[in-house]
Amino acid sequence: MAGYNKILLLRFTLKRYRFLWNDNEIFKGAFPWRFRAKDVFAGVDNGENEAKADFTGPQTGRVYKYQPGDGYAQGGGYVLVFDVAKVTEDELRRQLSELYFDGWFDLQMATFSVDFLLFLRGVGQIFFCFCF
Repeated sequence: MAGYNKILLLRFTLKRYRFLWNDNEIFKGAFPWRFRAKDVFAGVDNGENEAKADFTGPQTGRVYKYQPGDGYAQGGGYVLVFDVAKVTEDELRRQLSELYFDGWFDLQMATFSVDFLLFLRGVGQIFFCFCF
């Protein structure tokens, strides 16, 4: 039965911590940036606590834009959607590797959410699944 199950659509949502200039006289020479000391949650707009400026990936040169009201639970974030029917497993792995080298999984990452549509042929239904 498991061979008939298919992922139909896959979506990644990234939220990033907002960095501030370090104004501490002792440490600002070695550490010019500091985190804003607030939590960032997936699925909600975290206001000034999360970074919302566009950023460019150093590996691909791709510009990632913050998309308010999109992504996991319409909480905004940097969102990528994959039509799994049109993307091979090797292509998806390559794109994940590009995200890694473009800084999606660096110290500025606050949350990374994955949600997808799953068709279970055995019961003939589509399920919405998520993890973060």
